[in-house]
This record gives sequence, structure tokens and C-alpha cells, in this order.
Amino acid sequence: MTCSFEGCDNALGNKGGKGMGLCVSHYVQLRRGGELKPLAKRAPKGSPDARTYKPGRSAAIRAWARDQGYDVSPRGPIPEHIELEYMAQ
Repeated sequence: MTCSFEGCDNALGNKGGKGMGLCVSHYVQLRRGGELKPLAKRAPKGSPDARTYKPGRSAAIRAWARDQGYDVSPRGPIPEHIELEYMAQ
């Protein structure tokens, strides 16, 4: 069985939204006192928009960024504009 909220295809939670026919996410929205809203769509796994970890990729981006004159730290997130510029080259 699926959630009774219009447009939601999620399966019912363990207890079926306490008899309300809601999925876990919509039941939580209701319990928090908010109005029920459509759930955010996420990029499917393996899509071009989904970021995936590839060993050595961060090191390659950091080395390229340093060669281009950017100041990047050896650890932590790489600024998005640097990553996008690297991927565009």
C-alpha cells in the first residue's frame, strides 16, 4: 500500500501513519504540526547530477586548482566553483 497523500508513491510506514494511511515522511510532517507538503524530489542514484566519490579525484582537483593559482586546503570540501571549472576543462 502507498501513502494516501496526493502524488506520493512512498510505501506506508511501519504502522501506516497510525491508521492515517501516510508514509513515514508525511506522518512526521503532520506530527510536527505543519501542513502536509509534497516531498522534495532527489536525483536518482547514478544520475549525472549525483556526486559520487572517486578515489584520487579530490587530489587531482586540488592539484589542478593549485596550478591555476587557487588557494585550496589539503582537506575538507572543495569549493563548488573550483570543482565545476575543473570538470569544464
